[in-house]
Amino acid sequence: MNPASSDHLSAAIRSQGARLNLQEDQMSALQQGVRMLGGSQEEFRSGMTAQVTILTTQIEQVLAHLTKNPSATPSPATAAAPPVPATHALTPHLAPPEKISGESGECRSFIVDCEMHYEQLPSAFPTEKSKVAFMISHLTGRARDWATAEWSRGSPICQSGDWFIEALRVFDPTTSGRETARKLSSIRQGKDSVSDYAIRFRTLATDSGWNSTALYDAFIKGLAESIQDLLVPLDLPEDLDSLIALAVRTDHRLTERKRDKSQATVFLDHARGRPSPASHGWRDSIRSSSPVPRRATPPSYSEEPMQLGRAKLSAEERRRRRLQEGRCFYCGQGHLLAACPVKGRAHQLEKGFWVSHSSTSDSPSHSLTDIQVKHHDITVSLGVLIDSGADESFMDWDFAQKLNVKTEPLSLPLEASALDGSFIFKVTHVTEPVEVTIEDHHELMSFHLMHSAQHPLILGFPWLKRHNPHIDWCSGKVMGWGRPGVGAGLDLNKKVEIGVVADLNSASVLPHTDLKVDRPDLTSIPSCYHDLGEVFLKSKAMSLPPHRPYDCPIELIPGASIPKGGYIPFRALRR
Repeated sequence: MNPASSDHLSAAIRSQGARLNLQEDQMSALQQGVRMLGGSQEEFRSGMTAQVTILTTQIEQVLAHLTKNPSATPSPATAAAPPVPATHALTPHLAPPEKISGESGECRSFIVDCEMHYEQLPSAFPTEKSKVAFMISHLTGRARDWATAEWSRGSPICQSGDWFIEALRVFDPTTSGRETARKLSSIRQGKDSVSDYAIRFRTLATDSGWNSTALYDAFIKGLAESIQDLLVPLDLPEDLDSLIALAVRTDHRLTERKRDKSQATVFLDHARGRPSPASHGWRDSIRSSSPVPRRATPPSYSEEPMQLGRAKLSAEERRRRRLQEGRCFYCGQGHLLAACPVKGRAHQLEKGFWVSHSSTSDSPSHSLTDIQVKHHDITVSLGVLIDSGADESFMDWDFAQKLNVKTEPLSLPLEASALDGSFIFKVTHVTEPVEVTIEDHHELMSFHLMHSAQHPLILGFPWLKRHNPHIDWCSGKVMGWGRPGVGAGLDLNKKVEIGVVADLNSASVLPHTDLKVDRPDLTSIPSCYHDLGEVFLKSKAMSLPPHRPYDCPIELIPGASIPKGGYIPFRALRR
């Protein structure tokens, strides 16, 4: 064959192949255009259907309105009526659902919100895909990424709202009935109000599958002890809803009663001239009054809380009420008549004894002693009140929290009272040992906790008895500490923990008549030996050290062991 002819034939074939490829591309583009046109027609048809549905609804509403009000129908001779205004005001106004990201616990409320929109606004969602699009538009985060991918690939779940809802529940797995029942059986009111407890109880009861009797008993079991005690004498309703309502009312009345009692206590303290602990610290300033005795009057009957729509309680009603609530017949407080402090004080006042609770404004201020408190890496310097009238050493709650001190509850709470026996406050906790430093004196000690913003730290009589210090009460400075063998002398460099040194607590305390402190002259002594100042006291040089039942070792080389050698007979030495 001629080579020229073959080249011409090859070129023709290549030309035909290129035309075929071009035709295939054109056919593909044409098919894509047809599909897009079909989709546009579908959307147009859906939009038209929605518009027709809305118009049909509006026409039906207008016809119904005209049917109810026939007098409003215009006569034939009347001119054409104005156009009927839009009836959008007749449709319910629902808040849009909260957007969710697929976190656990969000999908359930979101699905309920969407179903409410579908039910109340059916005209706004004419097709299933419109429901799916509405839900996807309210998704965020990983839930939106998943829904967008499903919509883009034309997933079947995007063709039905119910299918999409079932797929959406994957993000919020439901709790099994057994797990819900276990939570419901262990639910307790705790420190919450009955209203909050009822909300948590109803939320779990919805998915528990329990019958009404089981739910009734479980709700009573979870109530606080105080509420259960108040429900004991009452006739309980038979259904759960009425029981919850009764418990809520009881809780509200109990809260109001506690508030009224606290207000009445403050009013009585103010009326009797008793200063509050918050305004005068933890101690009452007590002074003697004139010898003229005063008569104590019983508390007025205005202490009873006022209720709207009710008259004042009679004496018999008040007595019966206090008997039911277990309160004192005399003062109305939470104790028995035999232990009433108000009645006891009234009996003493009738005999001619009276102690005032008022404090004088010109009372001298206490001189505080400088102290340093250290706990771990926190060190605080402040002035401490040394009080021989305090039976324990105290620390303020806020100051203890500032030091991050751990607290322990007392096995038996202590009650602090004034000289006349009136109650001041209750002590329920004690701190862990903390390091305290007064000049060159160090020790570890625990404090009882109370609320005292004026004096955050108080050293009481047990501390004075244990150390027997010489104190300059004008300046508050500790001039010296108890002598060894007298009182409870301590090594100044030895740390002692309260409660461990039992022999010091039981030691006797003798008064010191010589208030002059013997201090050594350290002017000619090197500073490195100043911590051994007692060695250079002249008074120490005139006395022998205390006898010890053991020998005091003298180490020439610290830590060196005693040399050991062979046994040498005594006879050999004599020869």
